[in-house]
Amino acid sequence: MNWIPDKLYTSFLAMMPYCCIDLVIVRDKQYLLVQRKQEPLKGEWYLPGGRLFKDESVMMASIRIANGEVGLNPQFIGDLGYYMGYYDKSPFGFPIHTVSFVVLMESNRKKVTLDRNHSAYMWTNELSDAHKNILSFIKKVKSEGWI
Repeated sequence: MNWIPDKLYTSFLAMMPYCCIDLVIVRDKQYLLVQRKQEPLKGEWYLPGGRLFKDESVMMASIRIANGEVGLNPQFIGDLGYYMGYYDKSPFGFPIHTVSFVVLMESNRKKVTLDRNHSAYMWTNELSDAHKNILSFIKKVKSEGWI
């Protein structure tokens, strides 16, 4: 895979939205949240997630992100939908716009290994723990009996 030089990539992000994948990883009637170390949403509890790369399927990106961010290899269950995020703060120093696909995955492991972008994790079944951007997806997963 060819990487875009940082300066060029940053200029793209200043002008257009970028595609992300957010993971609702479930196990034993709970879902996984991670605490973010960087903007956007620094310090917030959120779903693991990352960027979708060119020529990468949503399923392959989900597996890559789950392994890289939380050290899990969960089974891909399916798509839950998408949302748009508008954030005033970003690691790039300017507001960003994201289009995030949300997917459901199931893990048989509880132990999480965090990457450098997260400070803590928790397995929860509480709707009140979900950030407003992802609450509708957590409600959907709960209504389907996953949590």
